[in-house]
Amino acid sequence: MLTLLSFFVWEICKTRCKAVIEGSTIDPAKVIENALRAQMEFIEIRRVPSDEVAVNNILNVHPASWNAPSGDFVKLNVDGGWIGGTLKGGIVVVIRNIDGQFVGGLASPICCDSALAAKAHSAIKGLALLANLGFRDVIVETDSKLLINGINGDF
Repeated sequence: MLTLLSFFVWEICKTRCKAVIEGSTIDPAKVIENALRAQMEFIEIRRVPSDEVAVNNILNVHPASWNAPSGDFVKLNVDGGWIGGTLKGGIVVVIRNIDGQFVGGLASPICCDSALAAKAHSAIKGLALLANLGFRDVIVETDSKLLINGINGDF
């Protein structure tokens, strides 16, 4: 039940960020659908015997809010979080192919001093994982407008 509640809260937060950054509308039915899919995916990934990296086509889930890359590209979705006032954070990286199939990812606790540092760390780890897996044509997606602006040189 806590896992499901966590994904509902996470999906609400992600949807709100997307509405703020992109000006999109909020569809409560899609929020519920996406949270349920994310919970199912999480439970399936947890079955993979690995500390940090899960690689293989273990899932064939195509979330409704996720847009597939075109051509030979893969999409790297990254995110990070931080517990305010501590040095505790965590990162999540998910790589999907043009069919929306999971081809790699990781989740890991980290030591950081801000939410932005956690998000930046997730992007760096995600790009390193992509390189290790041999992917070169990549689209990176994050919900952090500040991180995007920093990458684009707009500090």
